[in-house]
Amino acid sequence: MIVMRRLNMERKLISFTAAALVICGVLATPVLAALPLENPETAKPAFSGVALFSYYSGSLDFVIEKAPSTVESRLEKMPFANVPPTLDQATEEFASATIDVAQKVVDIDAGIERLKVLVAQSRFDEARQLVAELTGAVSEANGDLTLMEQSVRESGQVFQVASAPEGSDLRQTYDEVLDKIDRIRQMLALDLDIINNMSTAIPGGSGDGSDDGSLIATELTLQIAPQAAFVGDTISLQGILRTDDGEALVGRQVDILLSGSQYAGAVTGSGGFYQGSLQVPYWYVPQISVQALYYPRGSDVGLYIASLSPEVVLQVMFYEATLNLAVAEEAYPGLDTEIAGVFDYGQSPVPDERRVEIYLDNELLASFQAPPEFSRRVAIPSDVDLGEHVITVSAQATGRYSAVVATAGLTVTRMTPVVDLKAPRVVLVPWSTHFSGTVRSDSGPLGGAAVKMDLRRTETEVASSSDGTFEAGMKMGWGFDLFGTDQLQVEVIPQEPWNEPVVVTRNVFVVNVVNCGGLLVILSFLAIYVPYRLKRRLDRRPSKAALPTPQPVEPAPAYGAQAAPIDLNEEASTESAGQPRERILRWYSLVLKLVQRITRVALRPDQTLREFTRETEAALGPIAKRLMEFTRLAERLLYSRHEPSEQDVEKTRRLSRGIEKGLGGEAE
Repeated sequence: MIVMRRLNMERKLISFTAAALVICGVLATPVLAALPLENPETAKPAFSGVALFSYYSGSLDFVIEKAPSTVESRLEKMPFANVPPTLDQATEEFASATIDVAQKVVDIDAGIERLKVLVAQSRFDEARQLVAELTGAVSEANGDLTLMEQSVRESGQVFQVASAPEGSDLRQTYDEVLDKIDRIRQMLALDLDIINNMSTAIPGGSGDGSDDGSLIATELTLQIAPQAAFVGDTISLQGILRTDDGEALVGRQVDILLSGSQYAGAVTGSGGFYQGSLQVPYWYVPQISVQALYYPRGSDVGLYIASLSPEVVLQVMFYEATLNLAVAEEAYPGLDTEIAGVFDYGQSPVPDERRVEIYLDNELLASFQAPPEFSRRVAIPSDVDLGEHVITVSAQATGRYSAVVATAGLTVTRMTPVVDLKAPRVVLVPWSTHFSGTVRSDSGPLGGAAVKMDLRRTETEVASSSDGTFEAGMKMGWGFDLFGTDQLQVEVIPQEPWNEPVVVTRNVFVVNVVNCGGLLVILSFLAIYVPYRLKRRLDRRPSKAALPTPQPVEPAPAYGAQAAPIDLNEEASTESAGQPRERILRWYSLVLKLVQRITRVALRPDQTLREFTRETEAALGPIAKRLMEFTRLAERLLYSRHEPSEQDVEKTRRLSRGIEKGLGGEAE
């Protein structure tokens, strides 16, 4: 659609404020992180230098058009722009200085018009004061321009403009901003020349003016045709230069200003008439102010007063388009990703193709001639940082078509390989163990990947074959452990930059065969040797209450006259003194003597008390149960630290009496 810029200032302000909101939204809206493992506090943000410089350039257009309110509305949003932290101060300084310059340019123009009136009215005191104010304002504006230029150059260093290819959109948008700053500087220089020239007409100033008010005011007219034209078209202009009393000024130089900058010139002829033509510059702005300027030169200095023609607005026409992008949600380092776009020209003529550049952040990925609808696969650099990035697609202005810039968020991540590990559940040490498996990702089998395995501080490394399979043998060190669960760790390091390293673990049961075999031999030896040694040691162990060695008894046919029973009371009476332990063992010794005599079974040296008791069970009959109970009590005293009480002594006495009565009754 042909953009016919015949809007008044209010409508223009609204439309460009809306455009500013859209552009600032692109700059200020961060792309949400999509990687689940990424820490948002340390994630690296992404920025687009093309978008930032394009926004700067658009803001300077409104400075040149002398629309300070629009400049302020655009640049007040800069603190919210998505720029690198290192450029926070630079962008703030650019915004603040540009807003100041936009207002000063308007104030200086208004001051020049007032100065002309003061000089014409011979109000020289006021004129001298105004000259000082205007000179100071120009100086301050130039200082702001210097600050703006420094901020832009600092941004260029961060975005590495110097390394961008010649003619790239990044380089062109950067240069465009600097060119517009220089145009504003030239506009201020021209204003300063006019101020200095007019000051020469002020008595007491730097010129030859006198106090009699003899300076002659001039008038300058300007007409252009047509008043609406495409960029690149030629328009004609004409006008008349004369004094305020109607005298034509012939042979004078007249400068043609476009948006305050000197662009062309003409010389007055007969009747002070001048004419000429100029090509509408390729400034893709809605309108350009055109003015004619005369200021005295040579012999005219000190004789005439400079004059500016009334401003004539040239409506500028050009074709605009929007660019809609379609970008994959995720891309991978070293792999291609598809960027698709559609130019929408509305009702405007559609060009067959135009040059398009694709940037990842500020790195140029591709440059090609694109039709209105295009799709392009571009390679993501293998060394790109993981995280959020910005894809910028730009088409520079060409002919009647203005520039187009569109951005889209892109998440750069890596594929996670899948490891199919085949490992035995039981690993025998120190024998060699065989491991195998396959590794693959969404891109296919991982050939040539480094596979590192670690088990029990033993490491081995192999490379996967072209089909992603791997095999490895691992022989673990001997060690001092026996068996237990250990962790097998397998780390896969792919060759491809789009696959991330991955670590898998598997629990295996490790058996140290040598150590377990040696332990088994030792335990078997101890199971045989220790009881034997313990028995011999106990047999030889002295005791405080050692039992008297039973004497062999003469076999007797029966318990009667041949072998009278032992009187336990009588023999124990002499032993009634002493500790409970000693008294109980004495009672047991007397009972053993009685049992040996009755049963005619002798207690052998290699026999234990319990073995002897069991041997006499058949002969003792019911009494054997009491004897066994008495024997257990005696063994407890002999082979442990148990300290008997008086209750134990009383129990022992009852057992011995019971055994004696039982044996006596049986004899009788």
